[in-house]
Amino acid sequence: MAQYELLLKNARVADYLSDIDGIYDVAVSGGAIALVEEGIDPGLADRVIDLAGMTVIPGIVDLHVHTSTPNGFRMLARAGVTTALDCGGPLDDFLKELKSQRVAINAAVIQQVKPGETVSSDDPPLSEFKDVLAKWIGEGALGLKILGGHYPMTPEATARV
Repeated sequence: MAQYELLLKNARVADYLSDIDGIYDVAVSGGAIALVEEGIDPGLADRVIDLAGMTVIPGIVDLHVHTSTPNGFRMLARAGVTTALDCGGPLDDFLKELKSQRVAINAAVIQQVKPGETVSSDDPPLSEFKDVLAKWIGEGALGLKILGGHYPMTPEATARV
């Protein structure tokens, strides 16, 4: 049995946390990166893939996505996104899609404040904001998002949020 199950050869590796940006080989063992360096012997791996001209990076964090469309999470995963923040939900659609797509992605949502739909009007009182925020956090959201020009509230309501 080889030392590594997979060896990615000749890829541009960009990992700014480790201050790596250049052409390297990446060895994988036990499903995790075991070694990143130049010129790893291909004989040490069960499988070798030449990635010349391609880039290998750690998972992408995307802090502004909208996943309530069919296959939204799958599209993110295919693009290399491992962590995403959905900016507006709606929360029910986000949770439905997250559960139905069964994609290994870390995801969170901030729920939209939409006058007449998620709040009573374009000028709800502070108590209503507090109530809906507590409800949404209890249902799994991280917070709320003002939709601004899409569904504007009064300047006073925006200030209360």
